[in-house]
Amino acid sequence: MDLTASTENGVVSVGRRERYVLLEPLRAVAALMVLGYHVYLRSGPDPENTWDAARLLNMGVPIFFVLSGFLLYRPFAAARLEGRPRPDIGRYAKRRFFRIVPGYWVALTVFALVIPTWVDVLHRDAWIYYGLAQTWVPGHTFEGLSPAWSLSVEVAFYLLLPLYALVLHRALGGRPARTQLVVEVGILCAAAVFCLLARRFLFGLGEGPTGFLAWSLLGHLDWFAAGMALALATIVWSGGKDRPRPVRLVEQYPGTCWALAVAVFLLLGFIVGSPGDILHVAGVVIALLLVAPAVFGDQTAGRARNLLSLPVMVGLGAISYGIFLWNEPIAVWLQSVGAHDWGFVEGTPVLLFLTVVLTVLAAVISYFLVERPMMAYSRRGNR
Repeated sequence: MDLTASTENGVVSVGRRERYVLLEPLRAVAALMVLGYHVYLRSGPDPENTWDAARLLNMGVPIFFVLSGFLLYRPFAAARLEGRPRPDIGRYAKRRFFRIVPGYWVALTVFALVIPTWVDVLHRDAWIYYGLAQTWVPGHTFEGLSPAWSLSVEVAFYLLLPLYALVLHRALGGRPARTQLVVEVGILCAAAVFCLLARRFLFGLGEGPTGFLAWSLLGHLDWFAAGMALALATIVWSGGKDRPRPVRLVEQYPGTCWALAVAVFLLLGFIVGSPGDILHVAGVVIALLLVAPAVFGDQTAGRARNLLSLPVMVGLGAISYGIFLWNEPIAVWLQSVGAHDWGFVEGTPVLLFLTVVLTVLAAVISYFLVERPMMAYSRRGNR
């Protein structure tokens, strides 16, 4: 394998693999949004507010899902379009397992021992939580470590992706690239439409025998499909001379894309609705506006990209998984001990500050003691 690295246009290439250096900082943005959302919930939202954008901070989740769809699918799609062998499934599964599961198991067990009234998992249903099956079992979606419902969705996507890639490789492999792209874009669009219809149907069932499935992969497949479509777009158009005008605009004006994402987010503060309404679609629009400038164009150009490249953002990106895992129970614990009443400034600012400090500390410990060693172990023998 050619291990010569290049940094042309800000994309780090090692052989045929590419690493988009701004995506880790975007994970930090998503994780901090989720943290802010959980602090917001603990602070007693005012239902009388006519504008409340803070309740939309859970849109960090579609950012995570779009990133997963993009990063995990791109190697499979590139191999098929370039006529190369598919990525090794065993290696893929090993790396996904050790990236996600050990850190989650540690956080889940720690909170089950420290705050068992909030994280009650050490009983006969423990397999549901440790197996990340919450979104597939009625009545358990938000039990245990409640943000882990989205990890349950992620794991389902991890399992589905190689099968999807295998089917397309056998059905489309060897055909002209244009034919492959047309067919696959149609499939992804159909998957997104199916997902939206399924959400509307499932949420209409309320808490019935199947309504809980709206929180599973069935209700979020469109977010992953958007990331997969973005992966296809980068394979076809990154660095090419015949890029469509929208791609060129994203490359030239990344700050405008991110400003539009913020503007859409703020405007949505006036909309009150359920997870089955326009907010779901808006979430993926915001995610794409944030991610697209990080995968198209020179990743070292522009103030917006340089802001994401700051060492603090890169560092927070590295520990973003720990921030995601640890923030909500820490906020719950701080509220339970009355931390929001400490200091000269009471309420949400104090709770937010303390949650950030303790969460980052816990995430750093988790990264160096659990996540990083497990990621290193998962790579052994890969060369």
